Amino acid sequence: MINLGSVPQEKISAQDRAFLFSRLSNKWWRLNHLYKIENEDGELVTFKLRPAQALLFKMMGYRNIILKARQLGFSTAIDIYLLDEALFNKRLKCGIVAQDKQAAGEIFRTKVEVPYD
Repeated sequence: MINLGSVPQEKISAQDRAFLFSRLSNKWWRLNHLYKIENEDGELVTFKLRPAQALLFKMMGYRNIILKARQLGFSTAIDIYLLDEALFNKRLKCGIVAQDKQAAGEIFRTKVEVPYD
């Protein structure tokens, strides 16, 4: 059952619960509607998968190599994908690898904390 936070389940109609369950059980819907990110102008906007990002997730296997092109948003997409995995799957741990601790902290703050909040 979906945790609806502080809202008592009896206060939500069966139809609304079914609607929420259908949306929240769909990973593609969650990735394109649930998370907010800061855009280039510092504005909070809803994250939407770009075509290259969606293709990566559709074709993803056990090990994946991304030939890194700038500004395709793979870092953001992967961080949000793993945040979603951690939130909706029990016992999953994720980590961020960067050149140093400060860079990893900045990635976490901008790419994970903002969408999580």
